[in-house]
Amino acid sequence: MAVGLVCALWPMPVWAQPGGPWEVSALGGIAHGGDLGAGVTDPVVMGTVALAVGAGLGLEAGLSWVDRLDWLQPLDVVAASGGVRYGPVSAGPLTPYAVGVLSLVRLRPEPPAGAASVQPAFELGGGVELWLRRRLALRLDSRFVHIDDAPNFWRTVGGLTIRLR
Repeated sequence: MAVGLVCALWPMPVWAQPGGPWEVSALGGIAHGGDLGAGVTDPVVMGTVALAVGAGLGLEAGLSWVDRLDWLQPLDVVAASGGVRYGPVSAGPLTPYAVGVLSLVRLRPEPPAGAASVQPAFELGGGVELWLRRRLALRLDSRFVHIDDAPNFWRTVGGLTIRLR
């Protein structure tokens, strides 16, 4: 009961209010860990669009590209994703969130052992936005990415978020 009371009284971030603003993020970072082995870091570019739909709940769509993921053979990984973002509280300019995403991933060249070049994937993770101005934030996001017949890895990215409304 106390947890429910704290959540009800704690200030909700603007993006998470129903009918809230659209947010667009441009992010860059690395793929690392998981099946990639120690010390492997591959570049990642990612873009997302998010819209608040309820108290603390938002929808997020995104595109990401990992250039030459270092596995059994170098793979280019392009993902189109959609999922939910949950961030019911904020602490001043900081807004932490959790995210769960389903993706379709295209692997090039074809993955080894005859696996399909387009595969389902899911991502689980979270991040934080630091609001510098009313419409501008720094964003840090880290997610575990599981692809059926390809390497699993962590994707950690940072960049800018712009609030459109």
